[in-house]
Amino acid sequence: MDHVRDVPVMSWKDQRDAEWQVAVFRWHAMLSVWDPKVMVVGQMMALDGFGAQAQLLVDMFCNRAPATVMKPCRSMSRMTNYFIARGRTCPCDESQVYEFMCVERSAGAPCSRLKGFIEALTFCRHVLGVTEFDSATTSRRCQGVAALDVHHKMKQSEPLTVKQLTLLHRVLFEDDEIWNRVFAGMLLFCVYARSRWSDAQHGEKLLEDVDSSGVCAYIEVSTGVHKTAKALQLRHMYLPLVAPCEGVTTGNWGAEWCRVRKELGIHNLSEFPLMPAPNAQREATVRPLSTSEAGSWMRDLLKVDNADKSQRFSSHSLKATCLSYAAKRGLPFEDRLSLGYHTHSLKMALVYSRDGASRPLRVLETLLREIRLKRFDPNDTRSGRLSQLQKLEVDDKSEVVGDVGNSFET
Repeated sequence: MDHVRDVPVMSWKDQRDAEWQVAVFRWHAMLSVWDPKVMVVGQMMALDGFGAQAQLLVDMFCNRAPATVMKPCRSMSRMTNYFIARGRTCPCDESQVYEFMCVERSAGAPCSRLKGFIEALTFCRHVLGVTEFDSATTSRRCQGVAALDVHHKMKQSEPLTVKQLTLLHRVLFEDDEIWNRVFAGMLLFCVYARSRWSDAQHGEKLLEDVDSSGVCAYIEVSTGVHKTAKALQLRHMYLPLVAPCEGVTTGNWGAEWCRVRKELGIHNLSEFPLMPAPNAQREATVRPLSTSEAGSWMRDLLKVDNADKSQRFSSHSLKATCLSYAAKRGLPFEDRLSLGYHTHSLKMALVYSRDGASRPLRVLETLLREIRLKRFDPNDTRSGRLSQLQKLEVDDKSEVVGDVGNSFET
């Protein structure tokens, strides 16, 4: 309860609808003060009533995520307020945009904010059809103001170590607090399913995939709201987030996670999100645990020192972990793209495969088996990661994986 905020309880679907409404209200308020000669403004004002005008914006945004719609609105609102306060009209020309960018830079605006202004102008140009921003979106001097410093170092979330994953396995199986156990299982699912926290929280179906002996082999969660929802191979389809039930240590973590979920009464995704936020009475609610809450709770379980800024562990570390291990092991780019649910040049192969996850999952299972057998240590240096093998272990099953890998190279 040190990490769960006391906020109004709302399901992720209701929360998404609320964010949509806020985004549409903000865009409507901003466009209302723009020059009515702009095509989208003229079209909006020609309609009677706020409802019809808001529906026009919803149609133009075309099923984009609320965050995707809200981010450029914030940037454009800042720019609009700047010119309105000086008695000018919006949209503005390229010289005025450059003036605004220079003022923001002089005021100490970070490069990310300056880049956001360019992205917002591009959004207005191509999504709302504001042709008045043509020159500003292609202006070299405006782009130069927003360019990153050559000495800027990218800061990314660190992948979890094998030792940290082992600790999460131990929490899942041995902790006295059932909420800690359920949460540790959720973290392990996101790690082994290579999933973003928000994608997993938008899951609508959960499948326990058992083998012929009745042992749970995979956990699959189907989600319709995810970053690659518009990709060709996933359009009009759920994204299957699949995790093998054997990880970096022995023990079927998937079966144990499902057992404690049922014990807590949250296993039905039609009633609760995949990881619900508990209330003050430690009862499950329909509100999904947020990414910030998950990051704080995870760092507490892993005993990460929050004062140490050199350690950057967040909820995004979960998705990066197995993908980082795969890169260190030298797996082909196609396998790593498929494991991360990213699009690549083999789109049509995925469209017609009916089960495009089979090979990537087999490769991931081989990788995890090497870690369990201590033949591969992803946390060691380059020279010490492979203690016994120079390539993936060859057996009756992995020979098939090798053949497929050769076909990718040709």
